Amino acid sequence: MWNPHAQLPHLLGVFLLPFLRTQIAMRASSLLFATLALCALPAQAQQSINWDTLAQVELQRQDGRFVPNFAPEVDGLNGQEVEIQGFIFPIQQTLEQTHFILIAFPLADCFYCLPGASESMIEVKTAQPVDFTYDPVTITGTLEVLESDPMGMYYRLSDARPGS
Repeated sequence: MWNPHAQLPHLLGVFLLPFLRTQIAMRASSLLFATLALCALPAQAQQSINWDTLAQVELQRQDGRFVPNFAPEVDGLNGQEVEIQGFIFPIQQTLEQTHFILIAFPLADCFYCLPGASESMIEVKTAQPVDFTYDPVTITGTLEVLESDPMGMYYRLSDARPGS
């Protein structure tokens, strides 16, 4: 006479355990792929940009004055977290800077000369001080594309910090 309770361990071994092993393996591989995908993401959603991109601006005469007309690629960066490399042009007379101009080219020997046109400068505001250096620095922050800045600046990085 067949006793289902006596046959239960055999049935578990033949039918249920392979099924469970398959389910566990599938869930483990899904978890592994999800973990790897998360590890592949950058720590912060930021975009590296260069000075050639920011140079895509033309001046147009409007209501008796010149205003910048930015390329769509540049307009698309407004409000985005970006990273850019440049040189510190200090505004404050201290070693540590919290408000400075990031410029595309190194400082010349002439400190009272402007470092370039508006598209080659970014106003930078940081919460933590950045040490002045003559070496290139990488700065990360939220880019603002300025349509009508009273000082003639085209770009500003707010909430900026040293990049990688």
